[in-house]
Amino acid sequence: MMATKLNCGHANLLAALLYKDVDNIKIQLGLPLDKQPCLNCGTPTKKVFCSRECKHDYAFIQVACSTCDKLFLRRQSKVIYYTNKRNQQFWFCSRHCFGIYAGEYHGFTAHPEKSHAGGRHRKWDYSKVYELRDRTGWGSDRLSRALEIPVSTIAKILRRRLKCQ
Repeated sequence: MMATKLNCGHANLLAALLYKDVDNIKIQLGLPLDKQPCLNCGTPTKKVFCSRECKHDYAFIQVACSTCDKLFLRRQSKVIYYTNKRNQQFWFCSRHCFGIYAGEYHGFTAHPEKSHAGGRHRKWDYSKVYELRDRTGWGSDRLSRALEIPVSTIAKILRRRLKCQ
């Protein structure tokens, strides 16, 4: 009878027949284990990564916040995608930092021609309502017809003036 040399295929077959772990059978037969280097650290492992920490370290990279220069982690695939496909140049560690950036480069400080003198833009001119009320003494209905402003708005404007006095 011919002596056959055992290989990894035989170990897999024996494991399937005996319902045993393949690695244990390979160890008993003296065959090498199927291990590959970890993608992150290079240690031999049966999986792609040797631990969750290595998988995390491989998947995430450090990025500096464009506003406060704080270092934070971002998924490597997202950074590559947004940098190459969408031409994104800025990264933010929080919504707060994004708000600072947006206000500085896209808000009223960047476009003073869009800001209003009183700070807040109002649809109706409150001073006209106050001036006409003081001059004539009319109520909300008459002021509404004269200024073409809804009655409810006139009433709210006059109530606000009473609170301030």
